[in-house]
Amino acid sequence: ILLLIVLLSVSCFAERYSFKHITMDMGLSHNQVNGIYRDCDGFMWFSTANGLTRYDGYEMRIFMHTSDTTSMADNYVAWVTDLNDSVMIGKNRDNYFFFDKHTEKFSSANSYFSSFGVPYNISNIFVDSEADVWLFCDNSIYIYSSAQKKMLTPSGGIDINVGATITSFYERNRTIYLMCNNGVMLMIPISDKCEPQKYVRKQTPVGNGSHNIFIDSD
Repeated sequence: ILLLIVLLSVSCFAERYSFKHITMDMGLSHNQVNGIYRDCDGFMWFSTANGLTRYDGYEMRIFMHTSDTTSMADNYVAWVTDLNDSVMIGKNRDNYFFFDKHTEKFSSANSYFSSFGVPYNISNIFVDSEADVWLFCDNSIYIYSSAQKKMLTPSGGIDINVGATITSFYERNRTIYLMCNNGVMLMIPISDKCEPQKYVRKQTPVGNGSHNIFIDSD
């Protein structure tokens, strides 16, 4: 009787989930998926080694580089995320782009931010919960307000003086956590994002390398 109960419990648990494999046979642009993102409209976006694929649960829509100047500059897509309700920001192999979901046109984010004095060679980008864009260039942070369409940081950005590259970032409980490849972690209250004197710096025990950071629910 006990075995029967266990088997029934396992069976009931297994029936809660339905798995579906999405492949190129279904319309995925490439089987190498670099990132998966669900946008504010409920669409699933697959960033692949050969194009950006949007999935509505029924059909695939593929975006790739063409002769059209408003298409993607590079078919390799690392990731995408919402900037606001109508515009996404993402990364190709080396550069960043905007994608207008209404017009389905792409444009260079590097060129746009350079018009505000941000160096063209952006190493990383993060969008926080207030839809402000964090741009990491060498040892400096530039923060752009997508709502006000202006830079929040002074000319030249904020020098974080860590002597390393920021490899990952995470936001939790109104705090931004930045992880550097030399093991330094910066903790920044989102309300004080433009006040570097309030940044908390901590040397973690990890060595040099490309580190990722994740904070669990506990």
